[in-house]
Amino acid sequence: MNEVLSAILEILKYTVPSGIVFATAYFLLKKFLEEQREVAIIQANASSKSDMIPTRLQAYERLILFLERIEPNQMIPRVHRPAMSSAVFKRELQKTIREEFEHNLTQQIYVSSQAWQKLIESRNAVNQLVELAAKNVGDNATGVQLSSALFEILSKAGVSPTAGAIEVLKAEARQLL
Repeated sequence: MNEVLSAILEILKYTVPSGIVFATAYFLLKKFLEEQREVAIIQANASSKSDMIPTRLQAYERLILFLERIEPNQMIPRVHRPAMSSAVFKRELQKTIREEFEHNLTQQIYVSSQAWQKLIESRNAVNQLVELAAKNVGDNATGVQLSSALFEILSKAGVSPTAGAIEVLKAEARQLL
């Protein structure tokens, strides 16, 4: 019996300290790996946010370009063709606004809801301006008369229908920098 007890004590003499060392190493290694995982997650989040900045800035650029392209002072000379009737010119202006908007529709995921709403309001204001000018000159007028009516309404308003949205987009873009 002494030999069995002596053998058990001999085994315990080696296994108990080994078990304590193993448990200590296990818990220390587990804690270290959890901390490293958290650090990796934080770095990945920071990296993905900094990787998104160029994409977001490009979205702001495209939306400002959209607003500049539908700005009546820019759009009228680009869309007008000689001998266009008022009705045809009105349709072409509205078509241009719609196509430009549809081309940039996906950019809304990169800007705030307030900026996107301001952009929608500007687009609607330009469409209303075209409608108002077309109503003022009538369907029998020429494209030149419609463009003159548009410029007259713009000069009376004194402010561009797209200026407010451009300023909102610029302010948001500056916050990224």
